[in-house]
Amino acid sequence: MSNKIEINGVRCGKHGLRFAGKYHPCWYSHGRLIDGRDCVTVYARSYDSFPKEFGAVQNNTDMATDYFEKDRVRFFAGTPEFNALLALCR
Repeated sequence: MSNKIEINGVRCGKHGLRFAGKYHPCWYSHGRLIDGRDCVTVYARSYDSFPKEFGAVQNNTDMATDYFEKDRVRFFAGTPEFNALLALCR
């Protein structure tokens, strides 16, 4: 495993992401979605936003109903990002 995983300028570590001097605590999960696709999901540990450069950030927060959700990003099998992040899931 390489100690330096970088995706679009965002450095990925075992316990968090670092981009532009800001640290974003996170955790990684490997599994299959209901539709059968294999993916690595990166979940934020705080309500701070993930950098948009990292990937397609998903967040379904609805402030009108006081429903808050933390960011998550999914990387699917067959991509270089998936292969790199798979090592951090263990």
